[in-house]
Amino acid sequence: MKSEGKSDYQLSSVNNALRLLKSFSKDEPEKKVTDLAASLGLSKSTVSRLLSTLARQGFVLKDADTRKYRLGLSILQLNSIMTSNLEIYQESMQTRQKLVTEVDEILNL
Repeated sequence: MKSEGKSDYQLSSVNNALRLLKSFSKDEPEKKVTDLAASLGLSKSTVSRLLSTLARQGFVLKDADTRKYRLGLSILQLNSIMTSNLEIYQESMQTRQKLVTEVDEILNL
């Protein structure tokens, strides 16, 4: 039996969707389908389908006026889950709560 490498287990559609999400940046927070297709080396129809799927799940939003896409709130939900499980977040919990009580302000780590 032939041993399969790790790359054999990748789904190209998932890989492309993640590449698409990672293409957004502070310098380019909004992008058009055409721009995404060109930068990712994908067809416009593929990018449109990926964006449609990501939009349905809240990972991207489309501006109806400019027809540009930007990251959606689902990204923040994942970030919140990841951040709350960081060791520094867990270890600093008591100190952060004490500080919030003392200064009566919101604290973000």
